[in-house]
Amino acid sequence: MEAASTAPLPNASLAQAMRRFVVLLLLALRRSRSEGARFDGDAALLERASGWARTEVV
Repeated sequence: MEAASTAPLPNASLAQAMRRFVVLLLLALRRSRSEGARFDGDAALLERASGWARTEVV
């Protein structure tokens, strides 16, 4: 039987690289959104709902 490789497994560095990637991805996504796209509570829900439920007669 051959001896296993003595090189350490890259699990720790891979996990660290994945965490960095996720953090950078989230930062990029946050910066790419316009300020108006951020959720601001009930006011945003009411504004969106008023646009979806038309009250005028067509």
